[in-house]
Amino acid sequence: MVSKNIVIRKPNHTITITNRALSLTARKTYNAIIHFAQEQLIKNPDQRVFEMSLTEVKQAAGLNPKSNKGLEEAIHDLHRTVVQVIEKKKNEFGLTDSLTFSLLTQTLIRGQKMTLEFPSVVRNSLGNIGQDIIVPYTRIPLDILKDLTSVYAITLMENILRYKDLGTWTWTVEEWKLMTGIVSQKGYKDFSQLRTKTIEPAIKEINAKTQYRVKYTTEKRGRKIDKLTFSWRVATPNPKSTEGLSPEETRQLFAKSKDSFETDPKGHLIRLLGYDAGVIEMSQVDLLSGELVIRLPDGIPEEALQSEALPGSIRHQIKSEAQAYGYTLRVDVQNAP
Repeated sequence: MVSKNIVIRKPNHTITITNRALSLTARKTYNAIIHFAQEQLIKNPDQRVFEMSLTEVKQAAGLNPKSNKGLEEAIHDLHRTVVQVIEKKKNEFGLTDSLTFSLLTQTLIRGQKMTLEFPSVVRNSLGNIGQDIIVPYTRIPLDILKDLTSVYAITLMENILRYKDLGTWTWTVEEWKLMTGIVSQKGYKDFSQLRTKTIEPAIKEINAKTQYRVKYTTEKRGRKIDKLTFSWRVATPNPKSTEGLSPEETRQLFAKSKDSFETDPKGHLIRLLGYDAGVIEMSQVDLLSGELVIRLPDGIPEEALQSEALPGSIRHQIKSEAQAYGYTLRVDVQNAP
């Protein structure tokens, strides 16, 4: 069973897939099996074959518990999806390096168990194991995705989490169609239909069910709308920032997280970072005069939190979380216990 505050490592190129779209059930199933595989890798970093309970996977993915049909269709969809990562910089021979892999390599469903294997590049990302071609990952809190019910909303939300620290990202209209499967359906040729049937419902659902507030603008090429620029922010615990929400909705969204952050900031950060919380677990964390202060242990450099400018870095994620609660971040490298 998937509990709250679960954060998975998901390779970026399994989030933004533009050669074919994953269904809603395939995305949720992949997130669920990544979670269970990641838990097993924590216990055994050398593990390569992962066994999971069908009941737990279906429950985590929101599938029909009485049938394997939805799960089997999702697994088939994942096996058919091939990802290609192409390095932007040319190598010493003047050529580009590339990496091609499928989302799953082998799956066996027998009885009440499922046994599966990932390509090594995916497995290595889950376990933070090095590889020749680096495939960056995004930390995805499963609790954010669990209530989303459309493939448009979950696809947009996963990409928002991928580019979270940038606060904005632009896709062409065709890229949006490819990511969400609209091209394969050969539908919504008119932009007004695309807007009212896919873009705006996705934004409305995310704004209503998560702490993110999303909006978008369009850009024309000639007379035709060519690009979509999405921008977002994390709503702060301040009730003034929750326009449109009822008092009860506001309380449910922020009361627990605000109380957790202000009464137990270290525990809050450990739950936020999940598998990446090692440095924080060794550090002293305090809230002092409007600052979130992290005192690193002796011998641990500030670089352990990675560059603040690097999107998705631990430091940048902590800074964003602190700002959401009205605090600035300070890292102290001296004499942490």
